[in-house]
Amino acid sequence: MKTIIIHEISQREIEDCDINPFVSRFGSLTNFTSDEILGLCDSLVLSVRGYDIDVRELYLIPEVRAYFKEQIRWWPYWLYAGKVDADSFGVPLLCLMESLDSVTVDGRSEVSAHFDIKEMSNVLLELFPWMNQLCDKVDLGDNYIERRTTAILRRLFGKECSL
Repeated sequence: MKTIIIHEISQREIEDCDINPFVSRFGSLTNFTSDEILGLCDSLVLSVRGYDIDVRELYLIPEVRAYFKEQIRWWPYWLYAGKVDADSFGVPLLCLMESLDSVTVDGRSEVSAHFDIKEMSNVLLELFPWMNQLCDKVDLGDNYIERRTTAILRRLFGKECSL
């Protein structure tokens, strides 16, 4: 069974744009063994504390957006490490979008992110090479990369598509 790694990010870390706790835990991965890098694949869930009473979606809060922009700038491995089926998977990626809104589905309490598909595609095209690099480093192979890419695209776009 795959181990899930939960990393909690406090409201203070968000407000201070302090990515040091995250970076000190996961670093540049250069000190990780191949087994540790392999264990990180599709296992990381991010939990943001302190915004429970805020009615806005996390990806629309300016401080949260700034935090994740900085985090991904320093640690671009989210597509490799992020747990694709976790509710929080899309949040760091949505925070990279310039044009973004949330839409409430009629008659439901569910909220969906509304973003420019071309802009998201460009973000993914920047981040996929980092994922592929780690997959290659631990010999996951092209078939795994293709399956993971498909899962990510399905999660973000709601259907199978290509960039």
